[in-house]
Amino acid sequence: MMSWPAFQSNRRMGVVLNYFSLVLLALSIMAIEYRWVAGWPVAGLIIGLVLFVLTFVQVYGRTGLWKFVHMSLDQLDEREVQVIHHSLRVAYTFFTVLALLYILILTLGIQFFSGLTDPDGDFSLGSVMLAAFIYLSHILPASIIAWSERNVVRDN
Repeated sequence: MMSWPAFQSNRRMGVVLNYFSLVLLALSIMAIEYRWVAGWPVAGLIIGLVLFVLTFVQVYGRTGLWKFVHMSLDQLDEREVQVIHHSLRVAYTFFTVLALLYILILTLGIQFFSGLTDPDGDFSLGSVMLAAFIYLSHILPASIIAWSERNVVRDN
């Protein structure tokens, strides 16, 4: 009989539950730190931690996915390299968008709620950093190639 994580729909549910547990953990820690509500944050922390560990072990540990995406490319065949390349490209695209949204929300929060602004009421550093990170997200792969490859001229 195949184990729980062998079926794609179960793996997908495990991924969703793992991310849900991460959000639950973060909200519970914030609720405890800021004393938002008494009682439920501790329960949320315990449930989130147990769910996080269980889903991590099932989805990433038992399937070998954690080890697979952290293997040296020398140990992989060409199809596996392409699978990892695609997954990294998609993952870093999502990560970049989420990081930029976080910076935007943080910038707006500082500007409108914290009062940490310049005399004109602006928070220029946050806006400049957001623009810099957007630029960096687009140029970083090309910079790595420019830095590491000897011949980079490509005919169109």
